[in-house]
Order: sequence, then C-alpha cells, then structure tokens
Amino acid sequence: MPDFLIKIVSLGGGVGFQPDIPGLEAGDPLYVAPNSLVCWNNHTNDPHQVATDDGKYTSDEILPTLSSKMDYYAPATDGEVPYHCAKHDGEIGKIIVTAVVNMAPLSTEENQ
Repeated sequence: MPDFLIKIVSLGGGVGFQPDIPGLEAGDPLYVAPNSLVCWNNHTNDPHQVATDDGKYTSDEILPTLSSKMDYYAPATDGEVPYHCAKHDGEIGKIIVTAVVNMAPLSTEENQ
C-alpha cells in the first residue's frame, strides 16, 4: 500500500494531477518524506502513463478507474521530482522530497 496517492483528474478541457490530501488542488505539488512510496490513480476516461522527467521511472499504462501497478519510490535525498504523462503533452506534476523534522515534545508547562 502506498504512502501517498496522486489522483489523475479531469479539469475542464484538460487533465491534472491532484495529491490525495485534503485541501490540495490539481496542480499542487505533493510533499513527501525521502523513500516514500507514491502511486497514481486515474479518475479520467482515458489511459495515462506517468514518467519522471529524469527518466528513472515510468509507470505502466494506468487505465480509467485503476491505479498504477508499479509504485514510485521517492529519492532518499531532498529535492524536486518533476513528472509528466508520457501519453499526453501538457500533463505535468511535481513531487517535492523533504526530510521530516523531528520536533521535541512540549514540556509539561507548555501543555497546560
């Protein structure tokens, strides 16, 4: 099961990538921790195929109502991972990999 899901959605006359996180819209980047597992779910009526711009990942063909079968593992280092649909020009998205920051627990006085 993936850590994160990106929906492929219809937008008026086009298609966009929408992180499946409350409050995020199509076109917003997905922020993930290093080594996170990401998959795409097709909510359109056309098949799509996701590929990273660096050429290190290309999904299987993602048929309507289905998810990618080959999940994507985000890099172990911070950075941006632009991606696109290999079948349709102009369908682009971005994953931003950033380290998780451990936060110190609140002291007892701060909890009151």
